[in-house]
Amino acid sequence: MKKIIILGSGKIGSTAAYLLQKSNKFEVSLVDNKANAAHVSLEEEGVKIILGDITDPVFLDQVLTGNEYVLNACPYTLNKYIIDAVFKKG
Repeated sequence: MKKIIILGSGKIGSTAAYLLQKSNKFEVSLVDNKANAAHVSLEEEGVKIILGDITDPVFLDQVLTGNEYVLNACPYTLNKYIIDAVFKKG
């Protein structure tokens, strides 16, 4: 099964996590900086929820490790942190 990490759990990130998990083709992890109500139902579907600060390069490096795909569903103001981290991963 392919591993994907989704950064951001707003409407787009949560919907993507749900649909990808239901496809049974991905092991889905979802990262956000705070818990929200959608996390409970996503966890029940098998989505791994990770809480942390995406602007922290050490945290971001840790959560990206081991994933084949990254889906960025964060606000555009966080793009620099995400692009830098993904670029460093190769």
